[in-house]
Amino acid sequence: MEYTLKSADPAKIECDCLVAFAFKDTLSAEAKKLDSHLDGALTKLLKQSGLDKYNSGSSTLYELKEMPATQIMLVQVGEKSRLTTTRLSTKLTTVISRLKTKPLTSALLCLASLRPGGMDVMRFFQLV
Repeated sequence: MEYTLKSADPAKIECDCLVAFAFKDTLSAEAKKLDSHLDGALTKLLKQSGLDKYNSGSSTLYELKEMPATQIMLVQVGEKSRLTTTRLSTKLTTVISRLKTKPLTSALLCLASLRPGGMDVMRFFQLV
């Protein structure tokens, strides 16, 4: 598997699957940006799927208007204040395993706002 780091607006990146994250009942910063491009579709998905009531799980949105991505997988990571490096590592391992089962050629994980407890950026990227 090949990995690349990018700093860009995820709503403008062409890929098969964008992976955005939610903290309990709210979207991460990157997911909020995507949500604004989608007229609140991710907020609606968070509530309708029941992800806002749990500390785990995921749901996928396929209707992305004019975004170049094919789908967005919304992943629940639980309460932001309780996000630890161990929990994040487990979540990312699960997400990557799920991505491997899909017929995808590319995926973008929107990770910037997931750093547990203000973790140093370099240490965060070593974790990822």
